Amino acid sequence: MTNSQDMDKTSTQYEAFLYVYNELNAEENMQFEAEMLFNASLRKEVEELKKLKMALGEVKALPSKRAEKNIYQFSAAYQAVHMPDDSFTDLLLN
Repeated sequence: MTNSQDMDKTSTQYEAFLYVYNELNAEENMQFEAEMLFNASLRKEVEELKKLKMALGEVKALPSKRAEKNIYQFSAAYQAVHMPDDSFTDLLLN
């Protein structure tokens, strides 16, 4: 595969990603859908990306207790101070 073909494939993969996440404008969307009509591998790639998008949407991540504790400790020690020149500065209290 030549560099031009690599670039085309990368560009098409990027466009597939944008298509799945509804990030193409109306004209680009129509062009991409037209390209999918004649490109079975592109259709397959889009279907795989849609499955991946759905799977990622189902992921539930919770912070560890240690991370929660660190966040609470930081927020208790952090204070934004309004300065006379109307700016703010950050203070970390011990």
